[in-house]
Amino acid sequence: MNDKIDFGLFVGTNENGEIVINNSLGQVVLSPIKARRLAESLTKHANAIEHEARKACFSNSAQVGSRADA
Repeated sequence: MNDKIDFGLFVGTNENGEIVINNSLGQVVLSPIKARRLAESLTKHANAIEHEARKACFSNSAQVGSRADA
């Protein structure tokens, strides 16, 4: 089973039961546990960035509202 990610990454498995991530620069081979840890770390960082972006957007819209009242 191989999955192509939108930006040129291919994710699959090899005959040794490892997860393989390929791109034009090379490949990364991970054990299932390390692949899960990578997925958890990516998710954690993605959530943090989205949270900060929402916070900044809310902060900016609140500032715009307060300027309109002034």
